[in-house]
Amino acid sequence: MIVAVKQGAHWFHGLLAYVIWRATGYCVSSLKGVPVHDSGRVCVLQMNALGDVLMVTPLLRALIDALGPGRVDVVVREHAVPLLENFPGLGEIIPLARPLRWRDPPSVVAFFRLAKKLRARRYRAVFDGSRLLQSAWLTYLAHAGRGIGFRVPRNLGPFTLEGLGYLYTDEVSIDPSAHMIRHNLALLAPLDIAPASERIQFAPTATHVSAALAWLSASGMKPDQPYVVLHPGAKWPPKRWPIERFREVAARLQHSGLVVILVGDKTDERVLRAIATALVPPPLVSVGELDLGAVGALIRQARLFLGNDSGLMHMASAVGTPIVAMFGPTLPHRTGPLDALGCAIMKPIECRPCRLYYTRDRCERGHNYCMDLIEVEDVWSAATSMLEQKERA
Repeated sequence: MIVAVKQGAHWFHGLLAYVIWRATGYCVSSLKGVPVHDSGRVCVLQMNALGDVLMVTPLLRALIDALGPGRVDVVVREHAVPLLENFPGLGEIIPLARPLRWRDPPSVVAFFRLAKKLRARRYRAVFDGSRLLQSAWLTYLAHAGRGIGFRVPRNLGPFTLEGLGYLYTDEVSIDPSAHMIRHNLALLAPLDIAPASERIQFAPTATHVSAALAWLSASGMKPDQPYVVLHPGAKWPPKRWPIERFREVAARLQHSGLVVILVGDKTDERVLRAIATALVPPPLVSVGELDLGAVGALIRQARLFLGNDSGLMHMASAVGTPIVAMFGPTLPHRTGPLDALGCAIMKPIECRPCRLYYTRDRCERGHNYCMDLIEVEDVWSAATSMLEQKERA
């Protein structure tokens, strides 16, 4: 009975949202003119996680190469700003302090202030790489010469919207099986701009490098002492490989003569401590002591990065550090490393990609099979192979 009520409520809310969407579309379409802006500037919206911001950097590079330095702005979440602070030729980094939530009045005020700010810039084009309804509305409210976004199906209860046509001037169709970087580069097509490279870009600042070196020195590391970085965290819990298996791989790496450094933010502290307390000698642990840019500098000097599908995995790819990454609910051919320095490990399972992506913190099957199928030997074999490649390079 309860299930039926929930399903009925979901259907009703979907119907209501669909009717509102169609009615709003009729009003918007009847009022919408075609703005003619020639400011020469463009803006990219990427309001998702750290990895998504890094995967949009090839799009930023192509736009800067085509339009010139200082003509490409970007909107990102506030915590992602350090990823782009040292990006050559980038214009303004516009931080989004809080995502839009209609029940959170300050976030609504912040959203419309941001829309007003973007509108005042009179952009030639706004590129929406976020795939969010709020970013689509922000694209529309910016009133740029071109509003460019993805044409992807979106579900409203029992209804499916094939596109958001009235919020964009250009909707780009994409191959659902292609890598996210290639999706982002497809947004260049309406302006006839050719992509320069698919490589993710991130460069720590001199301040970040100094902070990383100071932390290593304070932790007792000798200059040029080899180390590996392990990141057992992930924003979405089903992406995390079991703690005890990380601990076993860490112990083997220590036995091979490498210093192990565990990194994460405050939300990862319990996991990092659980791994560290069982290891002898104890590994180095950074739990939020270093800011994001300094963590990137730390990863750049590592012999290997080993972790889950996460923003730090993409950062390792950007700085050229060999990667071993464990994939469970997500698809490595869509979000994994693109270059030869990356090794993505996954095991066959019929429910990948997970249909509950970021909607629940636990697998509906009662057990996180997709990650548990990956054995210690799988990861250890990949790690030793990548370390050997690093030694030969």
